[in-house]
Amino acid sequence: MRNYYVYLCGPITGTSYKECTGWREYLETKIENNRKELEAQKVKLCERIITVNPLRCENHLAKKRNIKDHYDDQILGTGKVIKLRDQFDVKRCHVILVNFVGAKKVSIFSVMEIAWAHLLGKNIIITMEDSNIHSHAVLKEMGIIVPTLDQAIYVLESMVYTQKLPIYNPSTKLITEN
Repeated sequence: MRNYYVYLCGPITGTSYKECTGWREYLETKIENNRKELEAQKVKLCERIITVNPLRCENHLAKKRNIKDHYDDQILGTGKVIKLRDQFDVKRCHVILVNFVGAKKVSIFSVMEIAWAHLLGKNIIITMEDSNIHSHAVLKEMGIIVPTLDQAIYVLESMVYTQKLPIYNPSTKLITEN
């Protein structure tokens, strides 16, 4: 079985811990549930999607309602460590999945991660509304833009899995057999 790593990119600074982890947890759960459903339908998957969460070692932020861009009193919270860790994650991942849905301000670091991924030739999936604060002509050229996380998951799975998958109808949000 081949593992495909997906970096979960999105605003952290200025959000609460719940805001920046909630969508990541939803995505991880949905991917795993979809995998189990496909296997129950006797679809033999040869690939596995593994998510890489930049908040995986940031439990000290759990009670924060307005996360800062760095925490110099935490060894993993300094600007240098955050940059090096996240750059390493972008380099080792096959796909960058970005969630800008509902963003209240521009996420400078997320845009930087997208630029790294683009320079490295990574596949980039971005979720955002048409009116999103990140909506920009150049950013739209960086990857596939979809309006919802469910559509991003479907694009991701169709990109990674080599087996025939059920068809996703974005207007009804239903998955049907081919």
